[in-house]
Amino acid sequence: MKTNRRTFIKWLGRLGGLAALGYPTLFEPNFPTITRTTLQIPGLGSLFNGTKIVFLCDFHYSKLVLDRFLSRTISMIRDLKPDVILLGGDYVNEDPLDAVPLLAHLSKLQPPAGIYGVLGNHDYWAGADQIIKIFHQSPIRMLVNETITLRKADQRLVIAGLDDAYHGSPNLEKTLSGIAKEQPVIVLVHEPDYADKTVTANRTLPLQLSGHSHGGQVCLPLIGPPVLPPMGRIYPAGLQKIKDTERLVYTSRGIGNLMPIRFNCRPEISYLELQAG
Repeated sequence: MKTNRRTFIKWLGRLGGLAALGYPTLFEPNFPTITRTTLQIPGLGSLFNGTKIVFLCDFHYSKLVLDRFLSRTISMIRDLKPDVILLGGDYVNEDPLDAVPLLAHLSKLQPPAGIYGVLGNHDYWAGADQIIKIFHQSPIRMLVNETITLRKADQRLVIAGLDDAYHGSPNLEKTLSGIAKEQPVIVLVHEPDYADKTVTANRTLPLQLSGHSHGGQVCLPLIGPPVLPPMGRIYPAGLQKIKDTERLVYTSRGIGNLMPIRFNCRPEISYLELQAG
């Protein structure tokens, strides 16, 4: 009887260990969550009140990515019925051609105001020029120090897509030349800590959307993420105020993974609803 009990306890411990290992490697990386946030945007026109944005980033698409994971993610986004979808970079891990199947998935989404994206540091490592060419063959528009203006009657909402802050040449003032200073602008740039470089800009920049950090991928209780990348350490995840301002930066935990493990940090579909401030 004692032997059977010891054997049972031993196998129970082994099963517990497998479950503990399986959760962060098999479950959490493959089941994205929707994070819903309402944002007050000073200067936002009344016609844009209630505008719904889905923000996605850090796909790191490779042959290890499961198509059923992306299909599930696309289905979840479609159910949200966003007005516009914004992409925060790092579409691939190493091979620029991996952008082709990724964009095939993303192109199934057709929000009324379109889909727009910026480059990330991994896109530069893989080959930014080739990735941009692949985007040009899709309905998704890549913004490299460019703006897109959404219009409703005489009101406008401007989205400024900046070049990657790590390996590119982001230029906020050049990008916004010709845009009135009182016009509210949503800044889209891969690295969240770039926000500190916009503090002195004499413009209405109520919101920056970024990724890059993955939220750390592993967030330990009471400790937080033990590892964060350069330019992703000041504003590593979620909604925060940019220092010394009332401006906001929202950092997504991202969709993909650099390593196939997440703990207390599930992949994120960021659902943002804009309200006139």
